Amino acid sequence: MGNCFSSNGRSSETDPAQRNEEQGRQSTSQHFYDAPVTQYNFGKADTVGVTTGNPARSLSKEGLRLKIDQVESTFVDIQVLTKVKDILKRYHHVAIIGSAGDGKTSIAAMLCGMFMSKYEALFVEHIDDFDVEIITTRCSHMLVVFDDIFDGCHCPSNLKRILNVLANSLTHDASSTKQKVTQKQKDSKRDSTSRGEQPKSSSKLLFIFTSRTYNWNRGCSRLHQYKSSLFRPEAIVDMTNEYWTAEEKKGLLHSFMARHQKCELSNKEIQNIANSKNIGFGFPLMCSRFFPNPVFQMHTVDFFQNPVTCLRGDLDAIIREDNSRSAALILLILCEGKLNLVTFQTKADFKHLFNVVKEVVESCTRTGIGEEISNFKGTYCTVEDHIASFSHPSVYDAAACALSHLNLVLLLQYCTLKFLHQRVRLKKKLQTSTTDDVTNMIYITPAQHQLVVDRLSEGIRQRCFQWTVTHPVLSNDTIASSLVTQLGDELTTIAQQRDKTSGKCFLHWVSKSNSDALFRGALSAVDRKHIKETQSDIYESAAVCVKNYKQERVVDIVTLLKQKERFNVDYKLDTDNDKTLLLIAAEVCAVDIFNLFINERADVSLADRDGHTSLHYTCKRGNTVITKNICELVPDIIDVRDTSDQRLTPALIASEMGEDKVLQLLVSKGADVTLCDSQNRNCLHVASCGGHLSTVTYLLGLERFNINCKGGASRQTPVMMAALNGHDKVYDHLVNEEADLSLCDTNNRDCLMLACEGGNPSIVKHLLSKNTFDINRKGRWDSQTAVMLAAKGGHYDVYNLLVTKEADLLKLDLYNSDCLTWACSGGNVQIVRHMLSTNHYDINKRNDVDQTTPVMQTMYLGYYDVFNLLVAEGADLSLKDANDRDCLMWACAGGNASIVKRLLHLKRFDINRIDSVLQQTPLMMAKAEGFDAVFDVLVSEGADLSLAGN
Repeated sequence: MGNCFSSNGRSSETDPAQRNEEQGRQSTSQHFYDAPVTQYNFGKADTVGVTTGNPARSLSKEGLRLKIDQVESTFVDIQVLTKVKDILKRYHHVAIIGSAGDGKTSIAAMLCGMFMSKYEALFVEHIDDFDVEIITTRCSHMLVVFDDIFDGCHCPSNLKRILNVLANSLTHDASSTKQKVTQKQKDSKRDSTSRGEQPKSSSKLLFIFTSRTYNWNRGCSRLHQYKSSLFRPEAIVDMTNEYWTAEEKKGLLHSFMARHQKCELSNKEIQNIANSKNIGFGFPLMCSRFFPNPVFQMHTVDFFQNPVTCLRGDLDAIIREDNSRSAALILLILCEGKLNLVTFQTKADFKHLFNVVKEVVESCTRTGIGEEISNFKGTYCTVEDHIASFSHPSVYDAAACALSHLNLVLLLQYCTLKFLHQRVRLKKKLQTSTTDDVTNMIYITPAQHQLVVDRLSEGIRQRCFQWTVTHPVLSNDTIASSLVTQLGDELTTIAQQRDKTSGKCFLHWVSKSNSDALFRGALSAVDRKHIKETQSDIYESAAVCVKNYKQERVVDIVTLLKQKERFNVDYKLDTDNDKTLLLIAAEVCAVDIFNLFINERADVSLADRDGHTSLHYTCKRGNTVITKNICELVPDIIDVRDTSDQRLTPALIASEMGEDKVLQLLVSKGADVTLCDSQNRNCLHVASCGGHLSTVTYLLGLERFNINCKGGASRQTPVMMAALNGHDKVYDHLVNEEADLSLCDTNNRDCLMLACEGGNPSIVKHLLSKNTFDINRKGRWDSQTAVMLAAKGGHYDVYNLLVTKEADLLKLDLYNSDCLTWACSGGNVQIVRHMLSTNHYDINKRNDVDQTTPVMQTMYLGYYDVFNLLVAEGADLSLKDANDRDCLMWACAGGNASIVKRLLHLKRFDINRIDSVLQQTPLMMAKAEGFDAVFDVLVSEGADLSLAGN
């Protein structure tokens, strides 16, 4: 697994995805989108904060913290942020699409900050290079942001696996991986183990995708073979539709004016801008471009109505100046928007590229270029740690297009292969090279075809297969044939090589290409070598062809292998979990290719490394054609369990996914839907957990289930599971079918308690209306009440319902913790504020486990707003817990830098103090948890580094 650096969140029994929208904000200054773009590049270039050479291609912990801090420092509350957060809480995934500069990336960063206290946060900027194993083997709750998922309109090569992981996570409440346990969970674990209760593991997964709308629509059109149903309309927020209100725009304009006092706008101009509609750029990006640039300020309202035209016009003018300013832009373009200024000035690394630029701009000098890049800061460039970058991807796009207008040959000769792949296309109609202002594509004519072929062949010889053999221009047979001819006999050697970045073999990438001519040429080159040396690569190529529905290529590979007597239809691919080609065909629902392997007498009963047969896979995808075929060919595997920890049958998988048609087909073929998984859950249980109303209705109609049968680790009935997971429609149906609401699970929790923990107010309201529940009854092994569970989950609406029904807020649990303690653990500031207003609580009350106070727990969990409220209400920050840890230590162990800063500014704490039990300083705690932002704060405030060790 690649070395992926991420924020180090911690998991907890409470699901933070269901907390109230007030919680988790880490900054008192709330002005969103007003972060100075001159300080950080939100583009795709590897700048400070990006761990270069990291196979996972995600922001480092430091980079993510920096991104979050810069957005939070000037946060402006807008309606769309609340909507995105609500969707993420409800569906556990959300797609944010819109124009360039709408704030998609900033919203994603804000959400990372909100969930970071309990979720491990990954911010992935390069999805193609992301190691999916990082999330499949996760040991804690994880929030993953895939920024600009369809960058350059191409479909990421590993997107299928990522979407499958997401789809699976939405139907599983628990993971088989070992969960990282916090100190407080260790205490609970010790007590529960003494009762003979096994600690449960649960690692939840949240996904955020961002993309420009045009790229999104193009990319999603290619997802028919993936889990495209995940991108349901209700889980997509289009910023071009859910746009800024006029008042929000005015607020942002005034905020920028306060920082750029040389630019003054009249009230009439502000009103006109706030009411104007634009095409091309988002409002935040327009503001960040307009205020620092006097050229744009000459046009004011026109700029906000036609920002693309103004931006391109200015960059076109600069490119044509024929001076150091134009040379600086050209150099940045050819470096793909990333230039190390120190290396450029002091080393010979850029000598060749500088000479190329000098041929275009003879008067330029290295010193002059460096000075002009500095002058661009605040408008078109950012400089961090001597790394110069374009301030936004749209600026890079516009500058590259401007260069294409001036000197297309130069751009094609020296741009990166990735840029060539993502931006260069064949011209279909007009006879001149053009640039599309919407897609930022550069279209070439036949006159430039050979130049592109030369670049592609050069890249192939350098073992850069990802951006060369898959180039869209190779769909043109003439260009592809020219490339094959140019490579000639070298193809024989190249066919044995692997991509220098991804490690995938040449045949793998060729199989993904749009060129049949290139594919046949590569296959022919393999044929000229001893086939035994490339057998694994050939089967890998066949797997790629199956996954991409390229049946003719599969036939070509099978034919070649048969000719060489090397064909094994049941060959298992080590690189693909020991799947056979038949299993892969079932997994992607390639019906015709599946039948092709059936005709080759493939063994339908074979399973992969996890015991998944082709029937398991096709039931997960809901394909009735393949399912029927398998059931008729091999009826004996209809109830076969996989070898995973869950021991799932095909019927259980279909119920879990809500695939009703497949489930009905299985039943008609004799499947036993009453079989249970390893947790004793049957099909009715898993369908209720997943909230699949139609599946639950069908299963009950079979009259094979006791509606009150108990299953799962906690021995819950279907209606309990529906209540715990907040599925009100399934709950209502089970109630109408006379499910017994009076039963309790093994933790002594009744339906009311489970519903309060689940957080759906409509379910709680129905249960309270029955007047059959003791609202103050204690359940669980730790004697918590329903209102404690609601407070701990941060469910304000549910909490409010219980309060109106006179729930007793003064009860204590087994460890002497009161409702205020659990509310602080839940992080909902509204709940905490209400409790404090009753004047019934000791704000400094300690529990019996580790003698921590509410404010200590709040600091540890990183809830800044709750921390701020407790301090304002007089929480005693001088107290210590049972292990002699003070509040500063708890804050450092929690990882919220804002809380740590505030504590240090109070001047009440010894920054180098060592507790008497664990013998640790605050710096040691921050270092042990990997909280680099907190570590840096402590060092800047004078913490003794020698005490932290190496």
